[in-house]
Amino acid sequence: MNPTPVRPMLGDIELRLVQKLRTEEDRVWVEHAVPALEGSLVQHLGRGPVRVRVEGVMADTRSLEDLEGLRQLYQAAAPVVFAADIMTATEVKQVVISDLVVRELAGRPQRYHYALTLVEFIPPPEPVTPGPGPDPNPPPNPVPPDGRTGAIEVTVILPRGQTDFAGVVVRIERTDVEGQPPVELTEQVEGVYRRDQLTAGEYRATALRRV
Repeated sequence: MNPTPVRPMLGDIELRLVQKLRTEEDRVWVEHAVPALEGSLVQHLGRGPVRVRVEGVMADTRSLEDLEGLRQLYQAAAPVVFAADIMTATEVKQVVISDLVVRELAGRPQRYHYALTLVEFIPPPEPVTPGPGPDPNPPPNPVPPDGRTGAIEVTVILPRGQTDFAGVVVRIERTDVEGQPPVELTEQVEGVYRRDQLTAGEYRATALRRV
């Protein structure tokens, strides 16, 4: 039996004459039922926050001062360091006071019974820096092309050794509509013949040289 009294510290306040000190730890499990399957699937979501229950007595001239300090910590709801031998095997670094009960013992001056419920404080994750928002002055949308007209480009490749396009004509004939006269192109840029504002359809291009 350890004769040393339990003397935990909550911040800079010593919790004297502790009579009970216990921790509660649990794991978080979620059960998922699967249709037409016997049993169910169990998913582990990590551990829940550690809870600590402390009960003790304050019985000296500093009792009211320390109790007032505990009330201030409770009202502030701010995380505070908790040190006790029972906590050495846990990962708890800070706690918040979720429940505080103080009772004056009748017939015994300057004796107060206190009960604290401490909950592990887990800091929230770092905020994610949002990316740049939408451009307040986006470029105008391009004008959609007219679905009834378009352009055709035909690249003519001369036989090896020839570089002169003089007399070369590209004839464009529409194949999906009968009776349309062919279109002949004589102007080119580096062998590329182009015709704009052609009615949408199917065309066949033929290149020939006129002597």
